[in-house]
Amino acid sequence: MSLTEMLKSISILTERERCVLSLRYDEHGNKIRTLARIALEIGMSPERIRMNEWRAIRKLRLPLIRRDHPELAEFINYRALGKQPERSA
Repeated sequence: MSLTEMLKSISILTERERCVLSLRYDEHGNKIRTLARIALEIGMSPERIRMNEWRAIRKLRLPLIRRDHPELAEFINYRALGKQPERSA
């Protein structure tokens, strides 16, 4: 299941938060677009994009979401620490 598909299954996120996360990260949780690039695509400021990203990640860190969606745990943990996950060979 891709990151985008997982995010669609979580109703706690707004459509904008889902959109920002799916544009910002690939299926492995690696950043693929800058805040400025997403801002141009969506028509918002980079700061607003950053705030939406942070709000969405905070929501995903809620215990209930982590329990119901364990496949998101690696993504959530790495985003919270600002690290990139290791790719499997």
